[in-house]
Amino acid sequence: LKPPPPPPVTNGQAAKPRTPIQPPPPVAPVAPAEDGTACVRCGRVNKGRARFCAGCGAPLAEPPRPRLHISSPHRTWELPIDRLPVRIGRRDPRQNHYPELDLAEHDRGIASRHHATIQRDGDFYTLTDLGSTNGTMLNNTLIVPRVPQRLSQGDRIKIGEVEIEFRWS
Repeated sequence: LKPPPPPPVTNGQAAKPRTPIQPPPPVAPVAPAEDGTACVRCGRVNKGRARFCAGCGAPLAEPPRPRLHISSPHRTWELPIDRLPVRIGRRDPRQNHYPELDLAEHDRGIASRHHATIQRDGDFYTLTDLGSTNGTMLNNTLIVPRVPQRLSQGDRIKIGEVEIEFRWS
């Protein structure tokens, strides 16, 4: 089929154009989910804690994880923060108390059994002294017991002779 011919031109005037073609309205960009991970290969934002891209199957980069770099007079080691809260103190088998960060072998009894905890509070990690006998230092400042203190990359926690640095992998 042929399109209809244009209307004739009269009195030296050009024909009025038909209804102009309008471009489609702009589409507002969709914000990615706050907890999504963008694929470096195809750019798709994947939901939640996906390990592989739903669009192309590529492995997704893992978000950085916090870890503790611990130094004592006896040794130095690292503890990834995989579970929360991280209880810091001395083990007490009689009371079936085994903290995630056990300072019994690395301290001369300065750390309390229930000394401090590291927890997550929204997007941040916090350190709380649990009312320990000898206190907890954060960046060379004695912290107030039972008042959570926000932790940042490189913060130094001191409990007795043990120094703990808060790091991101």
